[in-house]
Amino acid sequence: RCFVERHCPGGPAETCATHRDGTSVACGKCQAGTFLDATNACRSCDHDGWSDWIPVLLCVLVAAVGLVVVVFLVNQDILQEQNATITCASVAGLTVTGLQTLGMFDSLSVTFTSPLSDMLQVLSLLSFNIRLRSDCFHGHDVLQNYVLRQLILPMCLLVVAVLLGIKTRLKHGYLLALTNTTGTILSIVFISVVISTITPLILYEHPSGNGWSVRTHPSVLLGSSEFAFLLLVAIVSFLLLVLPFVTVVVYATVMYPRFVCSFAGTWQLLAFRFLFFRFRPSSFYYGAFVMTRSLLLCLVPVVIQDNPATQMMVMSVVILAGLVLQALTRPWKNRLTNIFD
Repeated sequence: RCFVERHCPGGPAETCATHRDGTSVACGKCQAGTFLDATNACRSCDHDGWSDWIPVLLCVLVAAVGLVVVVFLVNQDILQEQNATITCASVAGLTVTGLQTLGMFDSLSVTFTSPLSDMLQVLSLLSFNIRLRSDCFHGHDVLQNYVLRQLILPMCLLVVAVLLGIKTRLKHGYLLALTNTTGTILSIVFISVVISTITPLILYEHPSGNGWSVRTHPSVLLGSSEFAFLLLVAIVSFLLLVLPFVTVVVYATVMYPRFVCSFAGTWQLLAFRFLFFRFRPSSFYYGAFVMTRSLLLCLVPVVIQDNPATQMMVMSVVILAGLVLQALTRPWKNRLTNIFD
């Protein structure tokens, strides 16, 4: 069955929506010479003009400017930063996290109606589901597109490493700044990274027990060779991106009391300040809690497949549990940030 009903308008066999491939399972692919837009519709490419390149160039420009800003802002001396600056940074981070959490509902089996469905489609861009008409350049190969999607973050981190190397000239403080900057970026986009990684594991069932398809790529059936390659890439991506960051966060949180009590722990506190400096000392664990909550929310559509009611209930419980803890502990240093959270 078509996960998006408008992709299958009905009629003779292999009848699909405009520009969709009738030979693919559930009309799950666009035809050659087309691209998938933000509304999941297939549009014709403009091979004779520059319109296909404009979104790509704009995205690269915005990413480059954003990385430069992050590199120079997050490594300033904490003692010289104004309380208002820290508050604004915390509120901005909460806003991005909130938008990612809202966009995560697009990965559930719930059928949303317009305008909420359109808003969720736009927010899915935050999970590196960036539709920049790249299909016009390299086709609709699902595996290739997924691999390129997984390479976005590593390429950004490589750029950060180069920028910091130029800034510090690889002298004292390079590793400290690299750890803090990388941790800050991963903290901001953690939900997006996890959702992007586990995309092949979010499935939906076809009627009469005719198999399962990947939700974002209905043409990919569970058990096919294409699915096996997607699963392999997903596992590698999880082991290289998600798991190391989770491990570092847990380690830093467990070791925080020792860092505080030791003169030698100053370096570690500065390197992990992305995890601690926003919260009151008594709530040093809250950064790890936020990460755990985000990870649990991302795993809901994987653990609970194709069951909208149960998915919504579990996600509501996780979100409300986090809200209760936040209200009881008020972990943020600034009162306004606690209210905003």
